[in-house]
Amino acid sequence: VAVVLVMALLLWGLDSLLGWLVSLIVG
Repeated sequence: VAVVLVMALLLWGLDSLLGWLVSLIVG
């Protein structure tokens, strides 16, 4: 269960980071 939680958190963090980078480049 802990591994799944960490993976989900990592994916969410990566997704938010990518979104921030895209907004930075576009904006």
